[in-house]
Amino acid sequence: MSAIDRLRALARPSRLVVTALLGLSAAGIALAADTTSPADQVRLLLKTRLPKTLVTAIDCGKINGLCEITAGANLFYVDTGARFLVIGRIYDMQTRQDITAARLLEMNPDMLVGAA
Repeated sequence: MSAIDRLRALARPSRLVVTALLGLSAAGIALAADTTSPADQVRLLLKTRLPKTLVTAIDCGKINGLCEITAGANLFYVDTGARFLVIGRIYDMQTRQDITAARLLEMNPDMLVGAA
């Protein structure tokens, strides 16, 4: 057995180890991406798509498929991919409640007093 053959024999396990480590790294990255919450993903996307908008809160749990975005005194909605933006009222037809109006009153209770 030549010296080159011996080196090749020694190098084979290290290739296996490198391949295994690369596979584990890729799996770790995939798992890390899966643990990011929808709100965090939307926040990152909005920073790219609406860079001048200061987002103060994101709630992706109230309305299935939509995230409620608070930007100062403004309220709007985006889908979880932050592709579609909805400006206006969201109305729950089952409970017959204007979700947007209720949320705006939570954000600014003086609106109710001022209207009276």
